[in-house]
Amino acid sequence: MNSKATKGKFMNLFRSVIVSLVCLSSGKTVFAEVRGLPISLTSAIATPVQVKSPKPAEQLTWAKVPTARDFLSQFPAKARKEKVDGNVIVECVILDMAGHVQCQVASETPEGYDFGKATVWVMEKKARATVKSPADIGRIIKLRQVWVR
Repeated sequence: MNSKATKGKFMNLFRSVIVSLVCLSSGKTVFAEVRGLPISLTSAIATPVQVKSPKPAEQLTWAKVPTARDFLSQFPAKARKEKVDGNVIVECVILDMAGHVQCQVASETPEGYDFGKATVWVMEKKARATVKSPADIGRIIKLRQVWVR
């Protein structure tokens, strides 16, 4: 599948948004499913991202979410050294019934600090989506990760 077709598939299948915030100084993490979906917060306030929902009655959620330690261990060295914060939006495709995901960076600010690469690594290694049926395979979960020193 070419990248245009993949991007089109991503844009048409958004079902939910997960917002994630991590603070380096406190180590606190927040994850929340937004836009009327169940919210599960450990601390802080999450900011929603606009999404399309083709089947609002069915919701995609995370069965396993990365910890603050998972994210802190991957904080980009250059950003830490230069005291730079970052903001990343990734789109994760559910790959199998076990909830493994494959993610790609949709946007990253600022560029050149590897915040996107770090977010993708953590999500692919540590997160698992809740999969209720084979129909969930191939669906997309959009995630915003805010990296704060």
